[in-house]
Amino acid sequence: MAALALLSQQQASFLPQFSSPTAGLSTVASTSRQPDSMTDSSAYLHYLNLQRSCQRQILENSSVTATSPPNFGNLTPHFDLMENSHRNATSVITALAEENKKLRTDLEGSFKKALKLQQLELQYQKISRDYDDLVKKQEKRDQLEQQMHRKMQLELKNLTEINNNLNDQLELCYSQMDQYQADNLELRQELERLIAQSKELFAIKERQEVELEAQRDTLEEQRAHIVILDKALSNAQEKVLKLDEESVGKSFAYLLPKMLENESLQRREIN
Repeated sequence: MAALALLSQQQASFLPQFSSPTAGLSTVASTSRQPDSMTDSSAYLHYLNLQRSCQRQILENSSVTATSPPNFGNLTPHFDLMENSHRNATSVITALAEENKKLRTDLEGSFKKALKLQQLELQYQKISRDYDDLVKKQEKRDQLEQQMHRKMQLELKNLTEINNNLNDQLELCYSQMDQYQADNLELRQELERLIAQSKELFAIKERQEVELEAQRDTLEEQRAHIVILDKALSNAQEKVLKLDEESVGKSFAYLLPKMLENESLQRREIN
Protein backbone atom coordinates (compact mmCIF):
# COMPACT_ATOMS: atom_id res chain seq x y z
CA MET A 1 0.00 0.00 0.00
CA ALA A 2 2.90 2.41 0.67
CA ALA A 3 4.29 1.76 -2.82
CA LEU A 4 0.89 2.52 -4.38
CA ALA A 5 0.68 5.81 -2.47
CA LEU A 6 4.17 6.77 -3.72
CA LEU A 7 3.08 5.96 -7.28
CA SER A 8 0.10 8.28 -6.92
CA GLN A 9 2.28 11.13 -5.63
CA GLN A 10 4.81 10.73 -8.43
CA GLN A 11 2.12 10.72 -11.10
CA ALA A 12 0.51 13.82 -9.62
CA SER A 13 3.88 15.62 -9.52
CA PHE A 14 4.54 15.42 -13.24
CA LEU A 15 1.01 15.71 -14.68
CA PRO A 16 1.10 19.56 -14.92
CA GLN A 17 4.33 19.39 -16.96
CA PHE A 18 2.64 17.79 -20.00
CA SER A 19 2.16 20.52 -22.55
CA SER A 20 0.39 18.50 -25.24
CA PRO A 21 -2.69 16.24 -25.04
CA THR A 22 -1.12 13.92 -27.60
CA ALA A 23 1.97 13.37 -25.49
CA GLY A 24 -0.09 12.80 -22.31
CA LEU A 25 -2.44 10.34 -23.96
CA SER A 26 0.44 8.39 -25.48
CA THR A 27 2.05 8.20 -22.04
CA VAL A 28 -1.14 6.90 -20.43
CA ALA A 29 -1.63 4.43 -23.26
CA SER A 30 1.88 3.11 -22.77
CA THR A 31 1.18 2.54 -19.04
CA SER A 32 -2.42 1.28 -19.32
CA ARG A 33 -1.35 -2.36 -19.71
CA GLN A 34 -2.08 -4.51 -16.64
CA PRO A 35 1.14 -5.80 -14.98
CA ASP A 36 1.56 -9.52 -15.04
CA SER A 37 2.40 -9.77 -11.33
CA MET A 38 -0.49 -7.60 -10.12
CA THR A 39 -2.80 -10.33 -8.89
CA ASP A 40 -4.36 -8.41 -6.03
CA SER A 41 -7.71 -7.07 -7.27
CA SER A 42 -7.83 -4.01 -4.99
CA ALA A 43 -4.33 -2.89 -6.03
CA TYR A 44 -5.21 -3.31 -9.69
CA LEU A 45 -8.38 -1.22 -9.33
CA HIS A 46 -6.38 1.50 -7.60
CA TYR A 47 -3.89 1.36 -10.47
CA LEU A 48 -6.68 1.84 -13.04
CA ASN A 49 -8.11 4.76 -11.08
CA LEU A 50 -4.69 6.45 -11.19
CA GLN A 51 -4.62 6.02 -14.96
CA ARG A 52 -8.07 7.57 -15.34
CA SER A 53 -7.04 10.47 -13.10
CA CYS A 54 -3.96 11.03 -15.29
CA GLN A 55 -6.11 11.11 -18.42
CA ARG A 56 -8.52 13.64 -16.92
CA GLN A 57 -5.72 15.96 -15.75
CA ILE A 58 -3.93 15.68 -19.10
CA LEU A 59 -7.11 16.66 -20.94
CA GLU A 60 -7.67 19.56 -18.55
CA ASN A 61 -4.10 20.80 -18.98
CA SER A 62 -4.32 20.38 -22.75
CA SER A 63 -7.04 23.02 -22.92
CA VAL A 64 -4.71 25.52 -21.25
CA THR A 65 -1.40 24.62 -22.91
CA ALA A 66 -2.64 23.72 -26.42
CA THR A 67 -0.84 26.67 -28.02
CA SER A 68 2.53 25.92 -26.48
CA PRO A 69 4.87 23.43 -28.14
CA PRO A 70 5.09 19.98 -26.52
CA ASN A 71 7.93 19.41 -24.10
CA PHE A 72 9.17 15.83 -24.52
CA GLY A 73 12.48 16.38 -22.82
CA ASN A 74 11.10 15.95 -19.28
CA LEU A 75 9.09 12.73 -19.89
CA THR A 76 11.90 10.20 -19.57
CA PRO A 77 12.62 10.82 -15.85
CA HIS A 78 8.95 10.53 -15.05
CA PHE A 79 8.65 7.28 -16.98
CA ASP A 80 11.57 5.96 -14.91
CA LEU A 81 9.80 7.03 -11.74
CA MET A 82 6.63 5.22 -12.80
CA GLU A 83 8.61 2.09 -13.64
CA ASN A 84 10.34 2.18 -10.25
CA SER A 85 6.99 2.69 -8.54
CA HIS A 86 5.60 -0.26 -10.46
CA ARG A 87 8.53 -2.42 -9.28
CA ASN A 88 7.94 -1.32 -5.70
CA ALA A 89 4.25 -2.16 -5.98
CA THR A 90 5.12 -5.57 -7.43
CA SER A 91 7.53 -6.30 -4.56
CA VAL A 92 4.90 -5.28 -2.02
CA ILE A 93 2.32 -7.56 -3.65
CA THR A 94 4.86 -10.43 -3.68
CA ALA A 95 5.52 -9.88 0.03
CA LEU A 96 1.77 -9.89 0.70
CA ALA A 97 1.41 -13.17 -1.23
CA GLU A 98 4.20 -14.76 0.85
CA GLU A 99 2.58 -13.52 4.05
CA ASN A 100 -0.77 -14.92 2.88
CA LYS A 101 0.90 -18.30 2.23
CA LYS A 102 2.43 -18.27 5.72
CA LEU A 103 -0.92 -17.39 7.28
CA ARG A 104 -2.57 -20.26 5.41
CA THR A 105 0.08 -22.62 6.77
CA ASP A 106 -0.60 -21.35 10.30
CA LEU A 107 -4.34 -21.78 9.72
CA GLU A 108 -3.84 -25.40 8.61
CA GLY A 109 -1.81 -26.02 11.77
CA SER A 110 -4.64 -24.52 13.83
CA PHE A 111 -7.13 -26.80 12.07
CA LYS A 112 -4.99 -29.85 12.90
CA LYS A 113 -4.76 -28.81 16.53
CA ALA A 114 -8.52 -28.24 16.60
CA LEU A 115 -8.99 -31.79 15.25
CA LYS A 116 -6.70 -33.16 17.97
CA LEU A 117 -8.65 -31.16 20.53
CA GLN A 118 -11.90 -32.64 19.24
CA GLN A 119 -10.44 -36.14 19.50
CA LEU A 120 -9.34 -35.44 23.07
CA GLU A 121 -12.83 -34.18 23.88
CA LEU A 122 -14.31 -37.40 22.51
CA GLN A 123 -11.87 -39.45 24.60
CA TYR A 124 -12.71 -37.31 27.62
CA GLN A 125 -16.43 -37.92 27.08
CA LYS A 126 -15.82 -41.66 26.74
CA ILE A 127 -13.76 -41.72 29.94
CA SER A 128 -16.48 -39.72 31.72
CA ARG A 129 -19.16 -42.17 30.57
CA ASP A 130 -17.04 -45.15 31.62
CA TYR A 131 -16.37 -43.49 34.95
CA ASP A 132 -20.08 -42.82 35.53
CA ASP A 133 -20.93 -46.41 34.63
CA LEU A 134 -18.24 -47.71 36.96
CA VAL A 135 -19.48 -45.47 39.79
CA LYS A 136 -23.04 -46.70 39.27
CA LYS A 137 -21.87 -50.33 39.26
CA GLN A 138 -19.80 -49.70 42.35
CA GLU A 139 -22.79 -48.13 44.11
CA LYS A 140 -24.87 -51.18 43.24
CA ARG A 141 -22.09 -53.46 44.51
CA ASP A 142 -21.87 -51.44 47.72
CA GLN A 143 -25.61 -51.68 48.23
CA LEU A 144 -25.57 -55.42 47.60
CA GLU A 145 -22.58 -55.83 49.86
CA GLN A 146 -24.27 -53.88 52.63
CA GLN A 147 -27.39 -55.99 52.24
CA MET A 148 -25.35 -59.19 52.30
CA HIS A 149 -23.36 -57.91 55.25
CA ARG A 150 -26.52 -57.13 57.22
CA LYS A 151 -28.00 -60.49 56.26
CA MET A 152 -24.86 -62.36 57.26
CA GLN A 153 -24.69 -60.42 60.52
CA LEU A 154 -28.25 -61.48 61.30
CA GLU A 155 -27.43 -65.07 60.40
CA LEU A 156 -24.27 -64.90 62.48
CA LYS A 157 -26.24 -63.49 65.38
CA ASN A 158 -28.80 -66.28 65.08
CA LEU A 159 -26.06 -68.89 64.82
CA THR A 160 -24.36 -67.42 67.87
CA GLU A 161 -27.58 -67.62 69.82
CA ILE A 162 -28.10 -71.17 68.63
CA ASN A 163 -24.52 -72.00 69.56
CA ASN A 164 -25.00 -70.51 73.01
CA ASN A 165 -28.16 -72.47 73.43
CA LEU A 166 -26.37 -75.61 72.31
CA ASN A 167 -23.54 -74.93 74.71
CA ASP A 168 -26.07 -74.47 77.47
CA GLN A 169 -27.72 -77.68 76.47
CA LEU A 170 -24.33 -79.38 76.36
CA GLU A 171 -23.51 -78.18 79.84
CA LEU A 172 -26.91 -79.32 80.97
CA CYS A 173 -26.27 -82.69 79.42
CA TYR A 174 -22.92 -82.92 81.18
CA SER A 175 -24.58 -82.08 84.45
CA GLN A 176 -27.28 -84.63 83.78
CA MET A 177 -24.62 -87.16 82.82
CA ASP A 178 -23.09 -86.63 86.22
CA GLN A 179 -26.43 -87.30 87.73
CA TYR A 180 -27.52 -90.15 85.57
CA GLN A 181 -25.82 -93.36 84.79
CA ALA A 182 -22.91 -93.43 82.35
CA ASP A 183 -24.41 -96.24 80.34
CA ASN A 184 -27.50 -94.26 79.29
CA LEU A 185 -27.43 -94.89 75.52
CA GLU A 186 -30.06 -92.33 74.57
CA LEU A 187 -28.30 -89.60 76.44
CA ARG A 188 -25.05 -90.44 74.71
CA GLN A 189 -26.70 -90.36 71.29
CA GLU A 190 -28.27 -86.97 72.05
CA LEU A 191 -24.95 -85.71 73.23
CA GLU A 192 -23.18 -86.86 70.08
CA ARG A 193 -25.87 -85.25 67.94
CA LEU A 194 -25.50 -81.97 69.76
CA ILE A 195 -21.73 -82.09 69.43
CA ALA A 196 -21.95 -82.76 65.69
CA GLN A 197 -24.47 -79.94 65.28
CA SER A 198 -22.23 -77.61 67.22
CA LYS A 199 -19.25 -78.49 65.04
CA GLU A 200 -21.33 -77.92 61.92
CA LEU A 201 -22.41 -74.51 63.20
CA PHE A 202 -18.82 -73.59 63.95
CA ALA A 203 -17.82 -74.63 60.42
CA ILE A 204 -20.62 -72.49 58.94
CA LYS A 205 -19.49 -69.55 61.03
CA GLU A 206 -15.87 -69.86 59.87
CA ARG A 207 -16.93 -70.18 56.22
CA GLN A 208 -19.04 -67.02 56.47
CA GLU A 209 -16.15 -65.13 58.03
CA VAL A 210 -13.92 -66.17 55.11
CA GLU A 211 -16.55 -64.96 52.63
CA LEU A 212 -16.77 -61.60 54.42
CA GLU A 213 -12.99 -61.19 54.25
CA ALA A 214 -12.97 -61.97 50.50
CA GLN A 215 -15.67 -59.39 49.89
CA ARG A 216 -13.65 -56.80 51.81
CA ASP A 217 -10.61 -57.49 49.59
CA THR A 218 -12.75 -57.11 46.44
CA LEU A 219 -14.08 -53.78 47.70
CA GLU A 220 -10.55 -52.48 48.30
CA GLU A 221 -9.49 -53.44 44.76
CA GLN A 222 -12.49 -51.66 43.26
CA ARG A 223 -11.74 -48.53 45.26
CA ALA A 224 -8.14 -48.54 44.01
CA HIS A 225 -9.42 -48.85 40.42
CA ILE A 226 -11.70 -45.84 40.97
CA VAL A 227 -8.73 -43.79 42.20
CA ILE A 228 -6.78 -44.68 39.01
CA LEU A 229 -9.70 -43.62 36.83
CA ASP A 230 -9.95 -40.33 38.76
CA LYS A 231 -6.29 -39.60 37.99
CA ALA A 232 -6.77 -40.41 34.28
CA LEU A 233 -9.80 -38.10 34.16
CA SER A 234 -7.84 -35.26 35.79
CA ASN A 235 -4.97 -35.66 33.28
CA ALA A 236 -7.39 -35.57 30.34
CA GLN A 237 -9.00 -32.38 31.68
CA GLU A 238 -5.59 -30.70 32.03
CA LYS A 239 -4.69 -31.59 28.41
CA VAL A 240 -8.00 -30.21 27.13
CA LEU A 241 -7.48 -26.92 29.02
CA LYS A 242 -3.91 -26.60 27.71
CA LEU A 243 -5.00 -27.14 24.06
CA ASP A 244 -7.83 -24.62 24.52
CA GLU A 245 -5.31 -21.98 25.67
CA GLU A 246 -2.99 -22.70 22.72
CA SER A 247 -5.88 -22.49 20.23
CA VAL A 248 -7.03 -19.14 21.65
CA GLY A 249 -3.45 -17.76 21.45
CA LYS A 250 -3.07 -18.84 17.81
CA SER A 251 -6.43 -17.31 16.85
CA PHE A 252 -5.48 -13.99 18.48
CA ALA A 253 -2.06 -13.98 16.74
CA TYR A 254 -3.80 -14.62 13.39
CA LEU A 255 -6.46 -11.89 13.80
CA LEU A 256 -4.17 -9.14 15.20
CA PRO A 257 -2.30 -8.36 11.89
CA LYS A 258 -5.64 -8.26 10.02
CA MET A 259 -7.10 -5.82 12.54
CA LEU A 260 -4.03 -3.56 12.36
CA GLU A 261 -4.09 -3.61 8.54
CA ASN A 262 -7.82 -2.70 8.43
CA GLU A 263 -7.29 0.14 10.88
CA SER A 264 -4.39 1.47 8.78
CA LEU A 265 -6.51 1.35 5.61
CA GLN A 266 -9.34 3.24 7.30
CA ARG A 267 -6.96 5.96 8.48
CA ARG A 268 -5.53 6.36 4.99
CA GLU A 269 -8.99 6.62 3.46
CA ILE A 270 -9.90 9.31 6.01
CA ASN A 271 -6.70 11.24 5.24
